[in-house]
Amino acid sequence: MTKTMQVFVTVTVTGQYDLSENPTISADYSAVITPALPDPSVVIVDADGNIDLAALPVVSGYGNSVEIVFKLAGQVIDTGDSDKRCQPDFPHDLDDCISVWEQGQTQSPGLPSGWGGSRVSDNKINITDPDDDDGLKFNYQLTVKLNGNKCAIDPSILNRGAN
Repeated sequence: MTKTMQVFVTVTVTGQYDLSENPTISADYSAVITPALPDPSVVIVDADGNIDLAALPVVSGYGNSVEIVFKLAGQVIDTGDSDKRCQPDFPHDLDDCISVWEQGQTQSPGLPSGWGGSRVSDNKINITDPDDDDGLKFNYQLTVKLNGNKCAIDPSILNRGAN
């Protein structure tokens, strides 16, 4: 039985609300890969959140399936409310948390056909790309909630080519 590679992505959201209560946010990304990469200088997830699965090595015992786990961190400052700090959360429905679509196609909520995923908690979701060997590039957009406001964060995923 083959194992699934895992990419654990921490999305650190920062920003602030303006005096009209409109949030402006940005996100920084960091990742841990399982199994550990033989070359630690290889970047799978850059600081902007672009995920390059093509940089994952072929590892004995692991198949083409890749699970990506997103965990929210950070806080946003509400300058209109005595600098109150807000934690980002994911919406309750997975289709409202993330959209993944093939580059060049029209964006739609949720995941491509055949992909899996779940909302694990307020600050954690996971998705599974079951066949990461087609070389396709996907866009993805995470949506976070801040005091009831939904805010989008929009990087990309590049699949590996055929092995």
